[in-house]
Amino acid sequence: DHGEFGGGVEWFSRNGGVPRSVFIGRDEMYGGDVQNINRAVASDGAIYVPQGLSHMGISEGQLARLWREHDHFTSHVIARFASEPFEWIRLEGGAWLIATRNAIWHTDERGNSTLVARLPDVAWYPNSFVREGDGTLYVGIRGGVLRLTPTWPEMPRYAVDLLVPENDADLSCWREPAPEG
Repeated sequence: DHGEFGGGVEWFSRNGGVPRSVFIGRDEMYGGDVQNINRAVASDGAIYVPQGLSHMGISEGQLARLWREHDHFTSHVIARFASEPFEWIRLEGGAWLIATRNAIWHTDERGNSTLVARLPDVAWYPNSFVREGDGTLYVGIRGGVLRLTPTWPEMPRYAVDLLVPENDADLSCWREPAPEG
């Protein structure tokens, strides 16, 4: 859905028939049957779903766990966020790094969330998130990439750099001024 309305989870029976909508968390959170699912990933016998909305000043979201038992679905909201989650990285031990529109959070299965890094206001439309072996994080944004380098031992522990093409005038305020002469 990329910040707009839409997206959901549906169950398709192996026997055919009409698909059945599966609601996660509070149905009313997003106005009835709109779930605003950003993606769903199966892991450890469950489906994990980040969902949220960023639209006209509204920004909220959550991470939920969904599973099927005795011919019905059950969901549990693991954590709520003050900004829409758009991507995640599953860590060893079952926790996640959750990238929201304005921050990155370390969230465990019990819903404990710790701030890892704030994303600067220049992070226009973040849409992708990866982690290198040394712990460096990259967030893809419109017009560039944010590089978050682990620097300090305590949280938030990352220094943020903006990587943009040389000819991008819109983001020139992030660059060092060219030497005169």
